[in-house]
Amino acid sequence: MKFRTPLQIHKHRKEKKNLEFEIRETGRLHELTLKEEYRLKLITLHLDYKYKYLKEYKG
Repeated sequence: MKFRTPLQIHKHRKEKKNLEFEIRETGRLHELTLKEEYRLKLITLHLDYKYKYLKEYKG
């Protein structure tokens, strides 16, 4: 079994905590970009529909 000093244990826990935080943060950012992407797709679909409807309506 490897012996670690309290400072090494503290550094290890801190690095692990920071890594977990980064993983969660990237997950949140990815989720936000997906939401934004879907929102933009909805807007474009809505505008396409409006354009086609107005085009048919005007004749």
